[in-house]
Order: sequence, then structure tokens, then C-alpha cells
Amino acid sequence: MELSRLTSPILSGSLLVQLLSHSLPISSVAVRPVPDLGTESVLRAILQSIDDAVLLTDLEHRSLACNARFGEFFGVSPDEVVSMGVEELRARVAPYIVNSEEWRESLDQVYADPQLRYEDEIRLRRGGERVLRRVTCPVYGSDGETFGRLWTFSDVTEAHTRRRNMELLRGIAGLTDPDPSAALSLICNAVSQHYGGTTVAKITIREGDFLRFHCVAGDLGPAAGLPGINLNDTYCGTTLANDGVLLVQNASIEPEFAELLPATVGYCRYLGIPVRDETGKAIGTLCIVDQFTDRELGPADIELLETVAIRANAELARERYLAERVAESERRFEEERRELDETRTVVGTMNDAFSLLFEVQDTHELLRAQADVLRNVLGYKASAVFLRRPGEEKFEVAVSAPGASSGESHSIELSDFPTLQSCSSRDEALDVFFLSVADKPLERLLGLPWAAVGCLPQSEWGEALVVLGRADEPPRESKRHLIQISAIMDGVRLVLAAHTLNQELVEAQKAVLAAGEKALASEKLAVVGTLAASTAHDIRNITSSLSMLAADASDPRASLSSVREQLDRFNVLAHRLLSYARPGQVEKHPIDMSELLERVLSLTAGQMRVSRVHGSLDCEVGLASVMGDGHQLQHLFVNLVLNAVQAMDRTGGHLRLEARAKDEGVEIRVVDDGPGIPPSVAERLFQPFASSRPQGFGLGLFSARRIAEAHGGNIAAVGNDGRGTTMIVDLPFDGGLDR
Repeated sequence: MELSRLTSPILSGSLLVQLLSHSLPISSVAVRPVPDLGTESVLRAILQSIDDAVLLTDLEHRSLACNARFGEFFGVSPDEVVSMGVEELRARVAPYIVNSEEWRESLDQVYADPQLRYEDEIRLRRGGERVLRRVTCPVYGSDGETFGRLWTFSDVTEAHTRRRNMELLRGIAGLTDPDPSAALSLICNAVSQHYGGTTVAKITIREGDFLRFHCVAGDLGPAAGLPGINLNDTYCGTTLANDGVLLVQNASIEPEFAELLPATVGYCRYLGIPVRDETGKAIGTLCIVDQFTDRELGPADIELLETVAIRANAELARERYLAERVAESERRFEEERRELDETRTVVGTMNDAFSLLFEVQDTHELLRAQADVLRNVLGYKASAVFLRRPGEEKFEVAVSAPGASSGESHSIELSDFPTLQSCSSRDEALDVFFLSVADKPLERLLGLPWAAVGCLPQSEWGEALVVLGRADEPPRESKRHLIQISAIMDGVRLVLAAHTLNQELVEAQKAVLAAGEKALASEKLAVVGTLAASTAHDIRNITSSLSMLAADASDPRASLSSVREQLDRFNVLAHRLLSYARPGQVEKHPIDMSELLERVLSLTAGQMRVSRVHGSLDCEVGLASVMGDGHQLQHLFVNLVLNAVQAMDRTGGHLRLEARAKDEGVEIRVVDDGPGIPPSVAERLFQPFASSRPQGFGLGLFSARRIAEAHGGNIAAVGNDGRGTTMIVDLPFDGGLDR
């Protein structure tokens, strides 16, 4: 090594020994007193033998001696070191020192205390980044006084790098996140920060000829925001092609890489490691890329990224596993959603089919509508419903298919369709077959090559077949599909059975209604008879008066006037009786309840007079009209009045009609002071044919309840305190028109 000249003449042999024993960074030094020697030659020999950089200064910071290693580290020759002034030398080396301000502050701190022993690390940027361990201690003369300071600089770059790498790996080991993608982003960010923050650290995944940026940290420059890059335009393409590590220190001087897209925009330093799947296959890269070509990458960096890549492989595997689980869950969810949609379709189809029961009464129309409902269900583009009712030879078929008229129907012989005939001959209660349409007639009927056939064997409503056609082969192996088709077929069976039952019920209802109307007519005639009997008494009085007037010839004009009055009276009685007895059309219109109740009292006045019953009417003033049928309401209250009159003792009694507004309607009360309702009759009072009178039909109160309910109202009976009964009828103003 070259040694600078010494500028201090005071060094002696004893001082040199003092220097060696107290100042040099040697673990121990053994010395023996020696006579003064050639100080410069001895010092030169010592400095030449030391690998570290050495600088000797006086207490004024002036350089006294240094070796060539110092000049190598700081970019200045040893002769220049000892010849320069203090500030000149510092200005010369400061550009190479990272955090030069802190370096200057540390020098001032050291020289402020001549006895201070000091050690730290400084980072240099020269010929690549370098880390030096700096150690300084005082140098003593033979008199024991401090006369200078010795500095040694050891290159600890490799150890420093390994220590930082270990710190990074420990930090990455602690980076966890439930989301592996987030963990990978944390890893890339940690690597980028390790190399200064602007260095791009990324994980890429190969997708054919495209390299997708899976996660990126650092400054991508012009590529920021891009999803990836063509594989042939990247360093990673070579990494993957070689299936190994690729280190490019400066692409601009390497023809193989100089034209790559990253190199053309200044990103010339690159280190890439393949990332692998569970089988060991390279699927992408973990890499760093930046513009710092002056900072040399080496084995420690390769070792670092290879270790980080192992962690990245684990996170990528976890990511794939979760993605597979998510995909599987989504697949199952989609399958369940499709099943749910298909189930809803099936249920909706069945609901539509059942709703036909309320919309269609004719069997032919029902079959046509049913065929339309079944079309386009579960991928079946055509449908046909075959029905043979008991006692018939031919099947009626309704078809809904592309090109066919909606719900087209006609009669056929099943023997014209051999495939359907073979299905129909089976004994199963309900069976479904998936088959290729081999029959030309059936193919013409559906216009499609595949079919699902449901056989509904003969029952009380007949025998049926349901055929659904489609363009592609049905999913024969799908149990779910079979269940859905079976449900649809079973729904058709239930619709046909319900339709048949409904028709039978309609006929039965017609018969019951006819019998009921006949019974009610008989009951009304009985009431008319009762009214006629009481009216006959009035007629006898009229005829008696007429006879007396005929016998009195003293005043013919007065007699004629009286005869007219009696005839008018007779006409009124006859009109009221005939109006009550005459059947009329049911028609609702506004009814004045006061007038109607007055007519009821007038109509039943004769019967009340014969039965010695006093009747009265109490109506609220200004009572609103009720929408209703006058004939029916009159019949209702006549029945209530007559029932009350007939229930009273022969000694007679009192009957009162009351009408009051209540809520959204009118409450009418028929109050009597008769003996009340027997307990044996009370619980079935409004049931048909329930009567306490031997000669009664038991339909009066039953018809009264029917009329009240037909007007949206109701009727009830309550006992009075002590004696008598109150019949309460509630009628809404709207007459039940909105119900």
C-alpha cells in the first residue's frame, strides 16, 4: 500500500508504540521498549499491512497520515489527503456520504472531546453503495498527552446487507392478512422500501403471452396503472424462459436487454426470481426493477429474493386455494340459484295451471290453456296435453308449439302415436319418460326431436298424457330435473281432477240452489198465505161496508163516494200483497229505510191486528239511504216481524222497529215482548229448517240471514232482560257492493 508523507515531526519510537498499543483497532498488542527507530518507515509498514482504511489527524482535524485504502473508499489519493486543508478535504468526500449533514455533526462532536472514543457506521455512494464501520480514538504522545486522533474504516457492507436482509425477512414473516392478495401487496411494499422506496417490487403472473401485474409496489413510471405487459417486452420473459434467476445490472449496455420496453424508459437494473405453483412449475416472477444501475446487486440480494419468493409462493397457493373455494361456493350458489329459479318456474307454472280452474269452465278450453301454460317451461319449447274421458274412444289433444295456433286442439287415436301408446300401456300411477321423438306424427305435432312424456293413468276423470318437446336432449341423469318434471305432470293431474270435481260440484250446487229456491219460494208463499189470511179480514170489512152502502139508497152520490173509498182501500191491500208475492229481478239501488219499514208495518198490520199486537216505528231523523234490493230487504223484515208476532201469546203484545245510523251503515232492531227463544232453538236459529212451530218451514230466519249477508251485513238475536227478543240487523250504506 502507498503511504503518505508525515507532516508531524514529533513522532518517536515510544510514541509509535503508544499509538499501536492504544489506538489501532487490534484486539491486543504486546510491546517491548525499543530505541527510537525510523518513525516514518515503521508507520508506513504498519499502515501497509492493515486492510482497513486508516487516517491519522491532529487535534486541529488536519490529516497527518493515511493509507491507500482510505483513498480508495473516499475517492481521493493519500497525497491529496495530507496536503488538503480540513474543509477542502471534507468538501471532497462529502458527496459520497449518505446523510452528509449528520456526518459533519458527528465530526464536530468527536473533535470537541479529545478523549472521546467513538464508533458508528456511515454509508457511501461510490462504486455502488457501501457501508463502513468507523472507529476513532485519541493518540497519546510519550508525555501522555493527546496529540491526535486515529480513524479506521472497515468495509462491513456485506454484513450490513445480510443484517438488513434478515430484518426484512423477519418483518415479512410477521406480515399476515386473511386476504392473501393483501399479504402479497404488503410483501411487495416491504421489498420496495428495503431498496429505497422507489424501486419497483412486483409479483407477476404469466397468462399466455401476457404478463399480468399481480401486485406492485414502487414507482412504475409510464407503466403505472397498466394491468400488465407483453411477455416478450419484459426481463421476466427471460426469467421464465430460463426458469431461473436473472440479474441485469445495467440493461443499457447489454444488447440482449437494451431494447426491452422497461430499459427504453430507464428501468435498466433488474433482479427476478420465478414464483411457482404446488407442482414446482414457474407461473410468474418476483422481481425488482429500477434506474439505480450504480448500485450493485449481488448474491445477498439473490438469496434475499429467493427467500421472499418462497413466502410469495405460499401466499399465491393460499390465494389459489381460496379462489378455488370461492369459485366452488359460487358454483354451488349458482347451482342453487338455478335450482331455485327452476323451482319457482315449476311452482309458478303449477299456480298458473291451478288458476285456470277459476277462469275456465269448459274442458276443451282448459286443455288449450293448460298447453299454453306448459310451453317454454324448463327449456321445453312445445307442449301437448292428451285427455280421454271415461267412456270415450279418442283422446282430445291440445298443442302449444312453434308454428302452431295457440292452444290448437283436436281428437286423435292414440294408436297413431306408437311411442305414446307404449308409454300409456304402463301400469305406474305416474311415470315420466325422456325419449327421442321417433314417431313422425308426434314429431309433426311438436316440431321438436326430443320429448318428456308424463303418463297419468285412468282415473275417475279419465286418462291423460302430457308431452313436453325440446330441441336438445333432456338432462336424463338429473334427479332434480326428473322431480321437477314429475311435479309439473302431477300438477296437470291435480288440475284435471279438480276440474272434474269442480264440474260435479257446479252441477250439485245448481241442484241445491234449485231446491233451495223452491223451498224459499214455498216459505214465501206460506208468508203470503199468512198475510192473505189477515188481509181477508180487511176484505170482509170492505165487502160488509159495500153491502151496507148498497142497501142505503137515500143518498146515491154519497154512497158512490163511499164505495170508491172502499174499493181504493181494497186496491191498496191487493197491490201490497201481490207486490210482496211477485218475484222480481235482484237489483240494488238507494233504499230509504224509513219508507221501507213503514211499508213492512203496513203490510203486516192485518196480521198484527188479528194477533192483538201493537206495532210502532222509531227511525232516526235524516237516516242515510242504503244500497240494496227493496224486495229482498222487505222480505227480510216481513219475516222478522211475522216471526215475532207468531211467537207472542194470544193476549197480544208490543213490537217496535228501530233504525239508527251506526259506523258505516244502519242498525235496525226488531224488538218484541214475547216469551223469548227456547234454548233448544237458539243455537240453530238461523239454520235452514229450524223451527219451533209444527207448521213452520224453518226457512224464514235462514232466508233473512242470506239476504243480510248478500247486502254485506249480518243478523243476530239477543234476549231482552226478563222477556222478549231483539233481532239486530246491521247493513252497510254501500250494500256490500265493494265486497
